[in-house]
Amino acid sequence: MVRQRNREDDSQATYEIGLLGSVPESLRRGHPPMDLRTTPAQTMLVRHVGGPEELDELLEQLSSMGLVLTEIHTRASRYRPDPALADADGGRTEGVAGREYEVRVLGQLGERLLRHLGWAHCVLPEQHLAWGDATADELNDFLAECSRLGLVIERVHRAVTPP
Repeated sequence: MVRQRNREDDSQATYEIGLLGSVPESLRRGHPPMDLRTTPAQTMLVRHVGGPEELDELLEQLSSMGLVLTEIHTRASRYRPDPALADADGGRTEGVAGREYEVRVLGQLGERLLRHLGWAHCVLPEQHLAWGDATADELNDFLAECSRLGLVIERVHRAVTPP
């Protein structure tokens, strides 16, 4: 089978690729346009927030504890029942809309602090980020090599679209 090339294969874009696992030196040498960096472990906190003011308060609380925030993402809005609004049978008659936010904090937080915060959480292990310009063919070759080496490809993000 012959793979047909199209014009898009020749254009370059900037990609960020998250990898889990031990990155061998051969991957670095074999793909020089890709800059490989290691990021430390992080704690991902998830919490429902009713509005921007509440989010500001929660972020201020985290910052005042000396925690280094690395990322903040909104997650899909969900319907959340409001426990204060119940009918006579105890059923919910209304709810409050809001958003869940994912906040990433540098390092692994201790259990005592996590209980105090009351956020849902998980630890994200150290990972490697590959960043660089590549054509579609070069990106496919890089991802195939990562798979062959047993690395887990967590995400691929196109950072810049070609003109």
